[in-house]
Amino acid sequence: SVDGRRVVTGSRGRTAHVGDAGSGAEQLELQGHTGGVTGVAFSGDGNSVETSSHDNTVRIWNARAGQVIRQIKGHGAEVLTVVFSPDSHRILTASADRTARIWDAESGRELLRLQGHTASVVAAAFSTDGRLVVTASDDKTARVWDADRGRELMRLAGSEDILSTAGFSPDGRRIALVMSDVAPDA
Repeated sequence: SVDGRRVVTGSRGRTAHVGDAGSGAEQLELQGHTGGVTGVAFSGDGNSVETSSHDNTVRIWNARAGQVIRQIKGHGAEVLTVVFSPDSHRILTASADRTARIWDAESGRELLRLQGHTASVVAAAFSTDGRLVVTASDDKTARVWDADRGRELMRLAGSEDILSTAGFSPDGRRIALVMSDVAPDA
């Protein structure tokens, strides 16, 4: 969580767990996905947790009570990453269906579909100001998008390695990519 007091973890066992960061004591078990949990994140205010899953859905949970607030469906394959925007009003997902999507966190309505990758989108992140999105794909490219219009602004390519994650520097001026010469499930 932003305040550093709680952590959330996901598991292939279809659950997520919220715990005390200091002691490690479990506070909540979040149950309901029918596939393994692939991504987890706290909202900026710490009141919500979101999880993505191999069951092609995202769930938003009350981080204090452990109840599902909303389930988001729309991807055609497993959702591999999920993050809140810096203001927690939008949700960014990345999927094996070769898209990343931006959703309204309150209604669960799809706002934008970021299309162009030719393989699974394995990671995605908002810039600190929420104006840009970076995606990383098994097609060995990363792309930068306008988070308000969904327009591709830049393509980063040229590596023969598999991209496993991407993110912005705190000032939003640089992008970090993590690459591996081995596929994640190998």
